[in-house]
Amino acid sequence: MPTNPRLSPMAALPVRHLVRTVRWYVLHSWWLLLPLFGCSCLGGLGFLYVGLLARRTAWWVSGLGYLGVSVLSFALRDGFETDTPAKALGVALFIAGWLGSVIHSIVVNVLWLQWLADPTPRPRHQPTPAVASAWPGGPVPAAPPASPPAVPLPPQVPATPPPAGMVDVNTVSAEQLAGLPFFDAARAERVLAERHSRGRFGYVEEFAAAAQLAPHEYTRLLPMLVVITRG
Repeated sequence: MPTNPRLSPMAALPVRHLVRTVRWYVLHSWWLLLPLFGCSCLGGLGFLYVGLLARRTAWWVSGLGYLGVSVLSFALRDGFETDTPAKALGVALFIAGWLGSVIHSIVVNVLWLQWLADPTPRPRHQPTPAVASAWPGGPVPAAPPASPPAVPLPPQVPATPPPAGMVDVNTVSAEQLAGLPFFDAARAERVLAERHSRGRFGYVEEFAAAAQLAPHEYTRLLPMLVVITRG
């Protein structure tokens, strides 16, 4: 029988993990205070901060745009002593820049937290040696490193097969792990090595900790994982 009930992703986490996760989200979302209370001027600095750290051109360019709108609105508002259309335009630009930076920062913060959880750059496509050698002057990529030897697993006691569409974390193979979302050969071998040293995983959370899953990865994989009680 499966030992992990179908719980919501946050309910399945241990209490200490839940508290740490909420604290992590709050600490890394501090920059939202800049557009909220600093209007488009400080909001532009917030976009520059996250854009330069994450190397997202669209974010830091947006920060420059909000700074430009802020400077222009102040120039129109303070450059005229009486009520004029230009001064009214400055006030409208100030309000529009502030509201736009607040809404935009909330959207960007979701992507910012996802980047913090998994900042590893995705590998770009590399041509095969045969294709690269055909390019004029093109270097031939080095041969890929040899895969590490497979970690021998202890003999498995027969158990009830997992339900359809789910994998038992104590019997899943390296090939099956590598086929799961967010897994590659290196992460699969690391999890199998940890399972070998433990003997077996008692809970899905132990498997998630061994795989060093980020919160959004854990949420995505939870419905696919199960721990089978030995017969």
